[in-house]
Amino acid sequence: MPGPSTPGRAAREPSPGLAALIAPLPVDRFTTEFRERGHVRIPAGDGGRTLPLSLADVDAILAQSSIRSTDLRVVADGRETPIAELAAPGDATALELLYDCYRKGSTLVLKFLDERWPPLRELCAGLAADLDARIQVNVYLTPPGARGLTPHYDTHDVFVVQVSGTKHWRIYDSPYLLPLHGQSYARHRAGPDPGPPVEEFVLRPGDVFYMPRGRVHDALSRDEASLHLTIGVLPVLWASVVRDAVETAIERDERFRRAVPAGTFADPGVRAAAESTVGELLDLVRELAEPAQLLDRAERNAEVGRRPDLGGHLLDLEAVRSLDGDTTVRRRERVPVALETDAEKVHLRFHGKRVSLPARVDEQVRFISAAREPFRPADLPGGLDSSGRVVLVGTLVREGLLTVG
Repeated sequence: MPGPSTPGRAAREPSPGLAALIAPLPVDRFTTEFRERGHVRIPAGDGGRTLPLSLADVDAILAQSSIRSTDLRVVADGRETPIAELAAPGDATALELLYDCYRKGSTLVLKFLDERWPPLRELCAGLAADLDARIQVNVYLTPPGARGLTPHYDTHDVFVVQVSGTKHWRIYDSPYLLPLHGQSYARHRAGPDPGPPVEEFVLRPGDVFYMPRGRVHDALSRDEASLHLTIGVLPVLWASVVRDAVETAIERDERFRRAVPAGTFADPGVRAAAESTVGELLDLVRELAEPAQLLDRAERNAEVGRRPDLGGHLLDLEAVRSLDGDTTVRRRERVPVALETDAEKVHLRFHGKRVSLPARVDEQVRFISAAREPFRPADLPGGLDSSGRVVLVGTLVREGLLTVG
């Protein structure tokens, strides 16, 4: 008989994403000393670093792709040339016009390349699982002796991975720590320039550089073309959790939806009463807020922001029709799963959705969610009959938690 609700992720091996990216820096040291605290440069070392992209790959991507503003930016020393000004849709000379900008010193920015390049998609999946964050990758191709962007900061954390060539980075004092989306550098900078750099260094192929959001920087290529990845990390922030608490309180209690009394801003007596009301409403937010539910919603928001792992799913949907007790299946290893039970159901949450199954299959579902090796429906533990095992496995293949083969 299942017990009370028991939320929590099934056990899973740590993803190699973050550990491989920042090696030899230990993950625990990165987390305690640098994440959201300070920048760190991690040299590739004598053994180098396996990279998910090359200059030749980018050459092929540019040659084989259409030139669209959704996929590309063209920038030079902080000035952007809109793609629409280069070529009209369908213009066969668009690639030549793009390369003309590059030859004249413009940086080409390939946006969200992780959506179109499988090795980058794999890297993002690992980092998303490790950091509980949405991950995106832009690729910067800068000609020799050029600068794409003037000093600025990003409103998300960044890992820079140097792929080819070298780039000279300058780091400046930060005017605003951990800015939110919309709190731009232009809004918070103290003057027309960032002042002298506080640190300068050169990134070489395989080197990695981490900087928290708000760190002002710029970079200049040297005597050869530079290719680097900018991996953006967009986590769930406490600000979002607290906003959710306030919005929930507003929905639940009509007192939040009342107007501020007339005279509040002119009559000292009315203002004193209004200040008291503000205090009461703040206390009420805390009373109405349920921390466990707020964190559950935050976790679901993080899941929705990640790309589902559904490679081969179309083939699975065909294969499931002939599934039997001896068909080999396996758990998609890069899919984090939250498992909850109540008196009637066992619930699996993954890919931003919840799959609810009868409580009688709790033992089998726990086996599946924790599986690290391929298995057959016939291998499931417990008293479920053979046809029930096939139905259960087939359901989770169709939902995308399992894949055939």
